[in-house]
Amino acid sequence: MKKLLIIIISFTTIIGCSNMQRDPYKTEEDAAIDKILNNYATWVEQKYNIEPISTTVSMPNGILKIMGVEFQTYRLLTKQEAREIIVNSSQKLLSMINSEPRLQDCLVVRPFGIKNITMAIFINDANGNKVSDPIISIIGFDNGYLEYQTVNRINDIPSIASRSKESYEEAVEALKNPNPSENGYENK
Repeated sequence: MKKLLIIIISFTTIIGCSNMQRDPYKTEEDAAIDKILNNYATWVEQKYNIEPISTTVSMPNGILKIMGVEFQTYRLLTKQEAREIIVNSSQKLLSMINSEPRLQDCLVVRPFGIKNITMAIFINDANGNKVSDPIISIIGFDNGYLEYQTVNRINDIPSIASRSKESYEEAVEALKNPNPSENGYENK
């Protein structure tokens, strides 16, 4: 009898605790977004050896306008490597969003477009140190444009030293026809 009572109390506690973790304000769309972002971040991390550090979701009044993830890496990336990661990863995220039935009614445009994806990669060296100009420090992707930045650090305060920008379409074309001068880690 004592064992049965302990089992009942344990079961009740487990059920009660799992119910407490559910957010009563979380919608089906929120759950879908969480699942997509988690699966996407895991996929990118495993495929490219870069780790997720934050997510971005813009969903005013229940309309999904922007979604993305920021990453960091402890290895230098050439412009061509960064371009490949951004292009392939953004296509993966778009596919995940556009194939999720729970999101279709809340997308700002259907299908969700490349301009609705955001992504950033912050680059550190193998020892975890921030890299500085002329090495590419940050790769951003927003509103359909990739931006490569180098950073100067004076007293550990960063300032942008250089930046170059290309459209998503230009990045796709550059992947098809690589420029040998972009094989280094510098922002050229």
